Amino acid sequence: MKAMIALMLIVLAALASRASADDISWTLICKSTAIRDKVSAGMQDMDRRVFDADVASRCPRIDLPEKPGHESAEASRDKSHTDWIYDAHYSADGTTILSASRDGSIGLWDAASGKMLRRIVMPAGTNEYSYVRSAVFVGDGKTIAAGKDRLPVQLYATESGEAQGTVPFSVSKESFFPPRMAVTANGLLFLAGDSDTVDAIDVAAKTARYKLAGHGKTATAVAVSEAADLVATAAAGEEARGDGQGRPKQGYLWKLSSGENVAEFTIDGRSDPDGLAFSRDGAQLAVVSGGTVRVYTTADKKETQTIIVHPMFSVFDVAFTADGKQLITCQSHPALWDLATGKLVRHFGPFNDLCHSVDISPDGKYAVTTSMASDLKVWEIATGTFDRRLGIDVKPPR
Repeated sequence: MKAMIALMLIVLAALASRASADDISWTLICKSTAIRDKVSAGMQDMDRRVFDADVASRCPRIDLPEKPGHESAEASRDKSHTDWIYDAHYSADGTTILSASRDGSIGLWDAASGKMLRRIVMPAGTNEYSYVRSAVFVGDGKTIAAGKDRLPVQLYATESGEAQGTVPFSVSKESFFPPRMAVTANGLLFLAGDSDTVDAIDVAAKTARYKLAGHGKTATAVAVSEAADLVATAAAGEEARGDGQGRPKQGYLWKLSSGENVAEFTIDGRSDPDGLAFSRDGAQLAVVSGGTVRVYTTADKKETQTIIVHPMFSVFDVAFTADGKQLITCQSHPALWDLATGKLVRHFGPFNDLCHSVDISPDGKYAVTTSMASDLKVWEIATGTFDRRLGIDVKPPR
């Protein structure tokens, strides 16, 4: 009995300090219904909801394998990122993975072997904390566009890593983060940032083909569906002005081929929409707002599913599976959801760091995720298997 009380005190102290409980404490929580009930009983409603969400996400991962099926990562720090990775994407043919890291560099990886092919170090920013937040293949994949804090979007040749100049896109002087990006196969780069417009940049010509206006102070997200000839954008809500009129959180649909506005819809929720993703056929659009993901049909803008991933903490990224029937969310860890029922299908893990991004391979079999670690992880979607690690985890500081 004394031992049980001591264990409960350890758990309660960790939770009361608002720090993450260590692995030992969470193992105790997950293995003991009595401890869970005792901890939960003393909480207020919101704290209990957060605790229940953490239990639901952590406990199924306690006994999952920690090593990938293919351990091919090189041990050298020169062949890896050395800090958090914010973004990763497959090339159109699925042979290469592109990554963006807090260590100030872009990584190119062989998807089949997990080996690093090239590391491109971006120029220093104007601030001590100047991180590479995003990187995407543009057009035929021969060009990379990368966004780093306090810098214009930079272009690089994929094959050589040689700098190819910057992209003409203006944001406010107060803007710290680079704009959100989306790309097309014919070389259009869409940029959404602290601006009323989302610009469609012809990368080869380095000029704006058209501008999507009406986002107020901030365009928060952008996504492209070439299959449906659509661009989706989102805008933050604004407080009521002196006349009592504010601005709701908005979603927009535009014709990709012409830039014509075809629909606007209000996005519910307390948080601004800061993530968008189309299904591969363009028939569905996922909107991230805080810890909730809402799924809409693009034909009639009807909300078909609402998935509460976490009652308090934000979802960082989302991606549809290839068939459009499931969704992978990136929050404390990657998770697979069934869109017909809104139920959790499986966790991908173990995963002890915040998940930053997720992308699906062109063949639909794998997902690559990034996190508050210096390695990328590749998962087999159908089974949840940890398939491959890219780079090494040097345990970068929080």
